[in-house]
Amino acid sequence: MSVSQGCAPGTSVHFAESRQVLVATQTGGSTGTFHGTWTRYEWTGTQWLQVGGDGVEVRFGKHGVQDGNTRVMGSSTTPSGTFALPLAFGEADPGTAMPYNTITGCSWWLDVDALEMGRPDLFNRWFEDCATTYPHAENLSELRDRGLYRQAVVIGHNYADPRKTSGPGSSSAIFLHYAPADGYTAGCVGLTSMAELTDTVRWLAPSSNPVIVIR
Repeated sequence: MSVSQGCAPGTSVHFAESRQVLVATQTGGSTGTFHGTWTRYEWTGTQWLQVGGDGVEVRFGKHGVQDGNTRVMGSSTTPSGTFALPLAFGEADPGTAMPYNTITGCSWWLDVDALEMGRPDLFNRWFEDCATTYPHAENLSELRDRGLYRQAVVIGHNYADPRKTSGPGSSSAIFLHYAPADGYTAGCVGLTSMAELTDTVRWLAPSSNPVIVIR
C-alpha cells in the first residue's frame, strides 16, 4: 500500500498517525466564506471507512477559513490545518472515551483575562471559578444554555505549549460545537446537526489519536 493510499480520503493523514479523522471543508457563503461540508473517517485496519455525517454541513467564522499559522485571534476566521482533539465537554458525558468536562455554573474558558490575572498558564484553558466574572472569557454555561455547547470538542489550534496570546497563529476557544444552519461562528467549526455532533463525541477515542482537518 502506498502512503497516499494509506491516508484518509482527501487528506495527508496516514493511518499510522491517526485512525479517526474529521474533515471540515470550506465551500462558500454569502458573508466571507463560512459554509462547508463535513465527513468523518475511521481506519478499519485495511481501509478508510466513512462513518456518519451524511448531508451534514458546517459553519466557519464569518470571514471564512485562514491558514492556522497566520490566523490572528479576533479575526472571525477559522484556522485551517490538522489539529489534535484533546478534550470534549458539554452538559453531560454522552458515553465517550475522550477526557470529558461537564459544564457547571462556574465554568469559563479564559482568554486575555488569564494574562490580566498574571496567569498566562491559564490562557486558552478551562477554568472553574464561582466568585468572579471574566469579561473577556467564554461563559460556558451561558453558551450551553443557548444550545451551542450542549456537546463540544476542543480543537487543538494554539493549545499545546507554548501558546501565542497575540499575532500570527494566535487563538483561544476554538471548538467543534453546534451552530444553526443560518449562522456562522466566531472562529470555531459549527456542525449544523446536534445528532451528528453527539454521535461524533461518543465515537471519538483517544486510542485512535483523532484529529480534525480544516481546509
